[in-house]
Amino acid sequence: VLPLGEIDFGDMPADRPRIVTYDGKWTPGHPEWRGTTAVEAVVDPGLARRIQQVARGARSLGLRGYARLDLRVDAAGTPFVVDVNPNCDLASDAGFARAAARAGIDFTTLCWRLVRAALEDAPTPLSCALVARRPATHTSAHTELQA
Repeated sequence: VLPLGEIDFGDMPADRPRIVTYDGKWTPGHPEWRGTTAVEAVVDPGLARRIQQVARGARSLGLRGYARLDLRVDAAGTPFVVDVNPNCDLASDAGFARAAARAGIDFTTLCWRLVRAALEDAPTPLSCALVARRPATHTSAHTELQA
């Protein structure tokens, strides 16, 4: 489980719901886009453990490789899953990559780990040749895939 992140709605206009809408996610300059900031979650250790247990439990849904769980925490500190995204955004500036970076995993290494996990998890053995158009710039990622 990668480090927890959260959306800070502190700059959201008062008349807007505290959810990330399409405009809040994809329309730069929109009041809802300006009103949300992705930050590292700062929660007490007990809540962090409960959230991590929920995340590990997502495997029971058949998730493999990577996924993102969206949760809300009630006033009593109980986490509730509101969305399971088995194919979350993998862009270098997306939440998944930011969480990996907080865990010390750079974007190139993250991508290679996902490729390797997919190949290892394939229902039948796969063999593939990777053809680079230019030399790899991240030796450890290349080595990791070859290992």
